[in-house]
Amino acid sequence: MGKDITERKLAEDKLVSSEAFYRNLITHALDGIVLTDDDGVISFSSPSIERLIGHCPDCILGRNVFEFVHPDDLGLAKQAFDMEVKADSRLDYLLLRLKNADGKWFWCNVRGHKLSIDNGLQSMVIYFADDSRRKKAEDKLRESEELIRHLLDNMKTGVIMQDVMSEMLICNKAAYDLMGVTEAQLKEAHMRDLAIEGHEGVHFEHAWLDPESGKAFCLSTGPSKEAVMRVHEQAGHPTAEIYELPIEVD
Repeated sequence: MGKDITERKLAEDKLVSSEAFYRNLITHALDGIVLTDDDGVISFSSPSIERLIGHCPDCILGRNVFEFVHPDDLGLAKQAFDMEVKADSRLDYLLLRLKNADGKWFWCNVRGHKLSIDNGLQSMVIYFADDSRRKKAEDKLRESEELIRHLLDNMKTGVIMQDVMSEMLICNKAAYDLMGVTEAQLKEAHMRDLAIEGHEGVHFEHAWLDPESGKAFCLSTGPSKEAVMRVHEQAGHPTAEIYELPIEVD
């Protein structure tokens, strides 16, 4: 007597089709993807691994994922991994250096999370993408900014750059010297204001030096100019020059 196995055959075909779809999706993914156990031992690696780190996917099975992490980044990587295993993750991603098949280090954005599979098994899934170009550009920008600031600080001419709202962006040492105040003094005075501004219901937005008058100014909001004056006095730098600008709210 025959048995109709049409439904089972359809289910098997659907499963094969589904597996092919997701395998094809992973194959062409830009990110590297690995599955590990709670100790970091790799049980699966995506085909993109070969493009990213130069190892064939099967060659890294059974190895520990932390073998590929730079020693200086290892503590942070293990801490984030352990937190994710315990379902206590607090980081969206990490910027880590990973080692490729040639033994060279490259910067990657790395993200991992605990994955629950339908059959009750659990695995850590880790995604990583090459971030070398962005990191290199970021480092070059920082180096350029440091060089420009160094050149400005060694100039004998005072230089001040402000944005369209007159907020100071750059002020070199010569400019501070000409106005008789140091950058540290201006920041310290502003921080003292911020520390006690709540006592009078005042809020200081920012402080800056005016190159034309040689004076320090701050933008603040508060119930009255007297309240602002009291904060300045309590902070140790009293002033009588308060310019009140009433604001009407419809």
